[in-house]
Amino acid sequence: MVAGVLDAAPRPIAVRGGPGIGKTALTVTALRDPRVAARFGERRWFVECDGVTAVESLHGQIALSVGAPLGADLWRTTRILLGHGPALLVLDNFETPWRADHQQAEALLSELSEISGLALVVSVRGSERPLGVRWREFAEVQSLEHAAAREAFLAIAGSERSLDPALDDVLRTLDGVPLALTLMAAAAQSYPTLERLLGDWRVRRTDVLKRGSHRTLNLDVSISLSLSNPKMSDAACELVSALGILPGGIADVDLDALWPTIGNGAASVLKAVGLAQYRDGRLQMLAPIRESIRGQRVPDDQLRTRVERYYLTLCRRGRELGQGGGGMAVQRLEPEIVNLETIVREACRPEPPDVLAQAAEGLAILMRFRGIGSPETIESVARTFGDLERTRDQGEIIRRLGDIALARSAYQQARKRYEEASSMCRRVGDVAGEASCIQSLGTIALELSEMEQATARYEEALLMCRAIGDLLGEANCIRRLGDVALHLSDDEQAGSRCEEALAMYRAVGNVLGEANCIQDLGTLAMRREEYEEARARFEAALPMYRISGDVLGEANCILRLGDIALAQFDRTQARSKFEIALLLFERISHPYSIASTLRRLARLLPEGAEKAAHVARARAACEAIDREDRVAAIDREFGRPESG
Repeated sequence: MVAGVLDAAPRPIAVRGGPGIGKTALTVTALRDPRVAARFGERRWFVECDGVTAVESLHGQIALSVGAPLGADLWRTTRILLGHGPALLVLDNFETPWRADHQQAEALLSELSEISGLALVVSVRGSERPLGVRWREFAEVQSLEHAAAREAFLAIAGSERSLDPALDDVLRTLDGVPLALTLMAAAAQSYPTLERLLGDWRVRRTDVLKRGSHRTLNLDVSISLSLSNPKMSDAACELVSALGILPGGIADVDLDALWPTIGNGAASVLKAVGLAQYRDGRLQMLAPIRESIRGQRVPDDQLRTRVERYYLTLCRRGRELGQGGGGMAVQRLEPEIVNLETIVREACRPEPPDVLAQAAEGLAILMRFRGIGSPETIESVARTFGDLERTRDQGEIIRRLGDIALARSAYQQARKRYEEASSMCRRVGDVAGEASCIQSLGTIALELSEMEQATARYEEALLMCRAIGDLLGEANCIRRLGDVALHLSDDEQAGSRCEEALAMYRAVGNVLGEANCIQDLGTLAMRREEYEEARARFEAALPMYRISGDVLGEANCILRLGDIALAQFDRTQARSKFEIALLLFERISHPYSIASTLRRLARLLPEGAEKAAHVARARAACEAIDREDRVAAIDREFGRPESG
């Protein structure tokens, strides 16, 4: 901006951006820059246009600022004075007179832009610029990046806050909005810790961001100016209310579905008035703006129900994971995870129980397979069903919580969930649900190398599945008994079980089960050192895991391909496969597999810092899931870490 106003023949600059984004602060800072002061001296004027609803009044405001004498042709005299040598004129919040009378406001700017030697800066709320002026190219003002936001916050709150452990949480909450950063930092001075400040924010929300009634001292006032813009059509008002309850924003496909034919127009209005912006292909609000909207524009019951039902229905697609269309479901659901969690939590008012149950199940399956989201959301649904005395639904949701815990290697937590769910299923006569819990308890025993208990659990579940004709459940138990045999090095029994289960999975069309069996057959081939057959098995299973959305299965296949490369002395290929597998294991937060992969990578490295770092990370991953047996194995292989 300074470079623009110092040009020999300066062109007008339009400073655009949303509410609270720092347009005023930016222009004031430029106005006070020493180079600007040296060039223009006293001929620098800042005119606030907030309360100006008529262009004639703005004429008077500018005349008063430049010191034009009162007379018959005040505006002409003002223009003459502005042309008496280099001058800088800032018109702040020009959208107020502009939205009152577009034609006259644009005519005023056109006249000012023709004055030789006048550097004109106009701040406008939103993304649009007035017509009739040849503007200098100037980027729309955006929210601050993390480092700049941190610096701005600490400059006001005090440098000692840099050591506060909650600082990053505060900065994430404020999303880089300068006005919110300024007001929150000022409020922080009255709190002993930033965690206490965050606690107040969680209760009072944007009430914390108020120091007065002027737009520069009150975030809600700043937002309300945008909400009152005449451009805000009924559709735009509906959309802005909906975005208040959608922290992840809204994708174009959902915009079209919820507001057919008028959604794009409503979105363009919100962008024009600065309330929303497109980021990563989604219409989104910055977090403090969204919080203010939640308080000022609560969706009516009809709109809230429509939005909630839409996203609850979308959640149900999570049940496609593990099936042939799971990969497509992942692409659709992963970008929506924040919205889906929020809607499911807030729908616990509740929505019709069947709708909520199916949505929570789909969301839980997504969390299990992809390692994203917070189980607390699913727990809130379980509590809701407990309050409603819907034991069957509550048992199913708790079982899904067990699946999430098991997928994240939290074995004791998973065991507790399955035992609780099993009891509920037994109480309501849900044999299939109980059998599934017992089978999962067998899997925990298998993971903990408790082979006798694993076998007993699988055989018990197998009998129950056969009794009710559950072919898929039966196949799962048979495959798992094959896994026990695999761990006990009974390759003949393992192969027999695997082939039997594979035929059953194909009969019921279960892609994930089929992929698991093919991978197991690949593992058996590796044991026989039949590496080409093993490679063919893993490469056949790999796309099946991908189309079903199972990251863990995909990562295990890639890991095994790395093992084959290592067995064939191709260390470069092995390392590449291990690194890819590690990224996938880390994506789904699977500590056991992370540790196992890090150990493989460490074996390929010479002694040094990188190898030591891999070993330390592997040890930490095992310690995080209380696998002292694996920690001991790491210490035996690589040596115990030095104390202190």
